[in-house]
Amino acid sequence: MKYQSQEVEILSKRTIFGKTVAEVRILATGQIADVPFTDLEVGSHTMVDNWSKQRDQGLLLDDTKTTTSEISRDVIMAENKQLRRKLDQTEKRLQKTELLVELQIKLSAFMEMDFQSGVERSAACIK
Repeated sequence: MKYQSQEVEILSKRTIFGKTVAEVRILATGQIADVPFTDLEVGSHTMVDNWSKQRDQGLLLDDTKTTTSEISRDVIMAENKQLRRKLDQTEKRLQKTELLVELQIKLSAFMEMDFQSGVERSAACIK
């Protein structure tokens, strides 16, 4: 990376008052400085040009074309879709569970009847 035509190495990034600042080491002198992140150059392009390309590729949101309400609406719609899918899965599992419980009740009643008739047969054989 370059800053003011000098090769630099980024040590860290942080946000100060809404602006991203990079702590860089100037490789030629070893000096450490805080510089605006947008002033750093990548090859012959600044970071802003790089971000612009990323935005054009759809990797970043274009704040000038998209309002926060549209962003939050899209996020809410995606979350809503995910929750509906989860609800459908849960309802299907509930139906299966209810069916199993009904089957167990009927099987238990059948086994109880079979047990009672077996006890009666055993009692008749003993007499």
